[in-house]
Amino acid sequence: MKIQQKLKMEEYEDVNLLTADFHLLFQNAKSYYKTSQNYIKPTLEQLLESVTTATDPNGRIISDLFQKVPSKMHYPDYYAIIKEPIDLKMISQRIQSGYYKSVNAMAKDMDLLAKNAKTYNEPGSQVFKDANNIKKLFAMKKSEIDYTESSKSSLRSRNKRPAQGDRLSAITMALQYGSESEEDASLNGKISV
Repeated sequence: MKIQQKLKMEEYEDVNLLTADFHLLFQNAKSYYKTSQNYIKPTLEQLLESVTTATDPNGRIISDLFQKVPSKMHYPDYYAIIKEPIDLKMISQRIQSGYYKSVNAMAKDMDLLAKNAKTYNEPGSQVFKDANNIKKLFAMKKSEIDYTESSKSSLRSRNKRPAQGDRLSAITMALQYGSESEEDASLNGKISV
């Protein structure tokens, strides 16, 4: 806004001053976004919590065996088979340290966690089933977050568009998701466009 105002008021005596202001703008943005990496931390913590608190129909927490990698002393073969051991404790520590820069980065570790369990354990075993359930639960919660973020982003960009853009956006949304259910449309005897 300040740059735009200075341009309108013809306050820039030469291109170097304009360039300096743009450089400052970019540096400020970089600094802000580096320090605001913590915005993703609550989302990652929420995802981890959904996994660590999930229970089966009997009330058993399905992530208990995934909290910590198996003991090297009791399961030396695990480390011969699994080349990249990971557990929920490591994932939690990575969240706290800011290791993950995105939800997708955490998703890769959650996939590795499930893959390791399914590689080491027999298909049909409880650990194998729990690994599948954890993977499905994480993917479902991640999709919910992706959808929410996408909706927020879409709302923000729609709010920035001119009125005509809003109308086109509403039409596009109606075509993609339908403004009426098929049953309502057949009861009304018409299809809305």
